[in-house]
Amino acid sequence: MVGYIIRRLFMGLIVIIVVTILVFLLIRLLPGDPLLVYLTQQQYRDTLYDPAQLAQLQQRFGLDKPLPVQYISWIGGMFRGDFGESITYQQPVSKLISQRMPVTLYLSIIGAIFATVVGIGFGIICALRRGTWLDTVLTFLANIGITVPSFWAAILLIYLFGLKLHWVPIGGYTSPFEDFLLSTRRIVLPVFCMALFGLAANTRLTRSCMLEVIAQDYIRTAWAKGLKERVIVLRHTIKNGLIPIVANIGFLVAGLFGGSVIIETLFNINGVGRLLTTALLGQDYLIVQASTLLFVGLITFTNIAVDISYGWLDPRIRYE
Repeated sequence: MVGYIIRRLFMGLIVIIVVTILVFLLIRLLPGDPLLVYLTQQQYRDTLYDPAQLAQLQQRFGLDKPLPVQYISWIGGMFRGDFGESITYQQPVSKLISQRMPVTLYLSIIGAIFATVVGIGFGIICALRRGTWLDTVLTFLANIGITVPSFWAAILLIYLFGLKLHWVPIGGYTSPFEDFLLSTRRIVLPVFCMALFGLAANTRLTRSCMLEVIAQDYIRTAWAKGLKERVIVLRHTIKNGLIPIVANIGFLVAGLFGGSVIIETLFNINGVGRLLTTALLGQDYLIVQASTLLFVGLITFTNIAVDISYGWLDPRIRYE
């Protein structure tokens, strides 16, 4: 078990390193110069800067060094907790991320809980009531939820519930510690859009797994013994039917963090996702690198935790 954990951590570290190299190179292949974006249009039109000033800026942000030196310098600073200074915001990248990360984590955690609990609940209902109108409706909605892009669903929900019905605010974020009711109203649509795919996928997967378990001999024996449906479902069916669902948690986390980039931008939420979008448009190298590293690290170690949890959920699994 210990050897398996070490191997998985080592493989996860390799994945993170490869991703950081790819992001580091690709962001620099984009056309344009981030320093020209940094300089205002007035300065550019009136030529208030000269090549010497541009060279000074390149030296300040370390862009005058060769690419391998820039990468090694960035990695070295990362181990010291220094992700560099943002070209756009003129602030330390670590400070910008630490200010916005709680917002993204809050939305993602609420979305993960919602997608997991509701999705599994719908899947169980569909399996236990197979062939009924309830199964048909929920399965149909789950199929739609998997195919609908999150940004398209967000636009429709903003138009319907925000602009037409005026039930919820259409943008912005309020901390639950400041105003819990307003915060809840503001995050309803973003959380639903972020969790939509995971909710639909959990519903379909849970339904399939539960139907497979229900067909087993020991479940039929439990019915024949006259056990109540609640006992059979809680003690036997769910325990064995939900093991494959754990594998879906890693994909759910990846979808939530990936979706935050689009959803936070559409709903004007100042999280890491929107910060990453702004940085991409402004070619703010260090923010893109740090945000991507953070997302990849969270997703990688979530997948490792999911793999390790198999042995606890299913005693038949042995790691070698």
